[in-house]
Amino acid sequence: MKSLIKYLLILSLSLGTALYAKEPIKFSLGFKDNKTVYRDFLLASSAITAWGVNKWDWFHDSPKIHREGWFGANTATGGSDKTGHMFTTFFLSEILIWDFRRNNIAYAEEKAALTSIAAMTLLEVGDSTSRRFGFSPEDLIADSLGAGTSYLLAKHPDLDNKIDFRIEYTPSKGSNGKVDQVADYSGMKHLFAIKGSGFKSLQHTPLKYLEIHLGYYTRGYRSYDKGYYEKSRNPYVAIGINIQRVFNNKPITRFLEYYQPPGTYVEF
Repeated sequence: MKSLIKYLLILSLSLGTALYAKEPIKFSLGFKDNKTVYRDFLLASSAITAWGVNKWDWFHDSPKIHREGWFGANTATGGSDKTGHMFTTFFLSEILIWDFRRNNIAYAEEKAALTSIAAMTLLEVGDSTSRRFGFSPEDLIADSLGAGTSYLLAKHPDLDNKIDFRIEYTPSKGSNGKVDQVADYSGMKHLFAIKGSGFKSLQHTPLKYLEIHLGYYTRGYRSYDKGYYEKSRNPYVAIGINIQRVFNNKPITRFLEYYQPPGTYVEF
């Protein structure tokens, strides 16, 4: 397990830096220069641990590895947990980038990617002690993809203006607000939005108000879905309204970079 964790941590960052960094990255991890980094890691890890103990049955079994598979029909969630892991790590990295930048942390993007992966690795270690789950290499790969996506967009603002990674969520019909909302996959969709407003050639045309969605969701895989949904796996394409461009208000647009309002697109 240690070899797997080390390999994925090195791979996720080294690929990004090798492809996109203009010069070799040499940064210190000393406490004096990185108090904010260690503080944020502690906060994220504490929140994850508290949720894991309360919701995921942590520390009740011997550590084990569990191969979950990817997007197959017979997997536990049809793959929506993998898109969920990718988005969660992406969003955590985005929060860390914001905090690191405002605290003038050198190499904020690289350290955010590493910190988010480290926190999600802790989640997998916790899952390994659960009677319900186990350490999932597939989840950790999805986490690395999420951190890598955040890093890529943060290092390339022009690309960031064109692409958002978002979640859409409304509580599923069978959840009754009493379930683990983090894993309420029948109420979620994860998607990439390609925004017309991010392309200079479209900024003075009506197409600046439109966007294309490429997403994935599943329904019917949770035990409480019975009677509400049939099992289904749903990759989809949609045409949506660029609500960020319509409002053109910074606090709202920032929120809408990550959240997809229901009913603002036509799915095909």
